[in-house]
Amino acid sequence: LPAGVVAGIGIHGMDRGYFKYVDSTKYFQGAQPQGLVKKALQAPHFSPLLRFRVVCLNPVLEEVVFRGLMRQSQLSAEETLAEKAQRITINSGFFTAIHYNFSHSIRANARLAPPLFAAGVIFNGMMDATESIFAPILGHSLSNLFAFKRIKR
Repeated sequence: LPAGVVAGIGIHGMDRGYFKYVDSTKYFQGAQPQGLVKKALQAPHFSPLLRFRVVCLNPVLEEVVFRGLMRQSQLSAEETLAEKAQRITINSGFFTAIHYNFSHSIRANARLAPPLFAAGVIFNGMMDATESIFAPILGHSLSNLFAFKRIKR
């Protein structure tokens, strides 16, 4: 569980640094899905049930699929370092892809892809290190909670 807490805080810090840098380059100017998310968070219909889904339910479901089922189907008895890197890359790529939002521009999605991929790598590393699904679930939940709090401001 401490690994999950550290990862959640670490991913939050990584996200803040990444978005601060990327936004300063102006390359993704106008491609800010956080503005849309912020409006949704401030809308009266953003219920406690939706908050529960974002912070608790989605991380559990995503981690069970990606670090549980998908990882199990990719593991081999004596995995080489290259096979492990390939497994983590594929798994993190799929994790990034499911977060693609078709209502946003390609630039907006491209802006979000690197930290999502990095989070997938971190969650895979946590699963490999702890052999427990609870560490990546906790890290993912905390990451979503911190992002929720940051966007809400």
